[in-house]
Amino acid sequence: MGTRLKVDLATGSIEVNGEADFVRLVYADFRERLLAHKKSSPDPHSEVYGLLAEAHISGTWNEYQRAYTLYERALERCPKGADNSLLADILEGMESMEKAIENTEQELPSLQRAVEAAPESAEKRFQVALALSRLGREKEALAEYEAALSDPTDLDDDCFRDLWNNIGWYYYRRGRYHEALKWFDQCCKVADVQEGLGKGSGRLGLENKILAYCALGMVPEAQSSAMEFVQRYGRFHWPERRALAKLGINADAIYIESRRKESHPVL
Repeated sequence: MGTRLKVDLATGSIEVNGEADFVRLVYADFRERLLAHKKSSPDPHSEVYGLLAEAHISGTWNEYQRAYTLYERALERCPKGADNSLLADILEGMESMEKAIENTEQELPSLQRAVEAAPESAEKRFQVALALSRLGREKEALAEYEAALSDPTDLDDDCFRDLWNNIGWYYYRRGRYHEALKWFDQCCKVADVQEGLGKGSGRLGLENKILAYCALGMVPEAQSSAMEFVQRYGRFHWPERRALAKLGINADAIYIESRRKESHPVL
């Protein structure tokens, strides 16, 4: 991710193609609120909190339809007498995703017409694929990504890198982790060789590569990649810390040890 951050205040969506310091704050704020909900709830183990967390993450990464479905499921499973702030967070999330979906549906026809006018344009197909993915039309999005990959001549460096990542994410969401891993690995390689991209360009690909390792139970690979990540990009976001913890890997301990050796011996 070279540092590009786009925040849509109307929809609440966040697009990040750089070091995600702002998104880290978004995650941190949401996690605080989630923990507060758990403390005030009569059922701290309810699946509502898991659904709410996943919905928030999906919405943050512009998977609008998926996020809306998760918020909807969270609302259906919300226990009677739930804290008002929990209900408000769910309803607010649903409203935000409804608006984002509506905006994307309005934009899609013009994007598709642009492809019809220039079917050879990988950049135009990439934009259609992004819109389709946001609407939960993943198979159609995959077809457009693959068409763009067949001749990516007019794609800029950021989009060319993201093309590999987004195809990998399609397979990751379907539990095809070995297949996803190949695409994430290629995304990292593309980011490393593209001179026009910023120093944080490979962050997203490496994060997702680690998530695939975690899903596959590949402990040595996850451990090694986590150490590489911390050296290059710093502390993990909490979703990746959670995934690594399931393999018995303490991401924060890796981060602290790395910084102690580098410049903070007092630690």
